[in-house]
Amino acid sequence: MYKTVHLKTKKESRRTTSDRLRSVKVSGEETSLAVDECIQAHVAEGFKVVSITPLVSASSSNVGTGGWGFSYTEGLIIVFEK
Repeated sequence: MYKTVHLKTKKESRRTTSDRLRSVKVSGEETSLAVDECIQAHVAEGFKVVSITPLVSASSSNVGTGGWGFSYTEGLIIVFEK
C-alpha cells in the first residue's frame, strides 16, 4: 500500500519598494521540521519513505521595458509504502 502526502513549505511573501514587485522567502528550518514530523508520524504507523519530490512554483512580472522572475519550492510530495 502506498500513501502520498503533500507538504507545503513554510514561506513568507513580501512587497518590495515597488508595489508590483514581490519576493518570497522559504524557511528551510521550519520546512525541515515539518518534513521530520511527517516522516516520524508515518514511520510510527509502519510506513517507510519511498521518495520525496519538490514542487516548484514561479512568478514573473513586467516592469516598464524590463521584467523579472523567480522560482521557489512551493512544497514537497512524500510517498510512503507500507
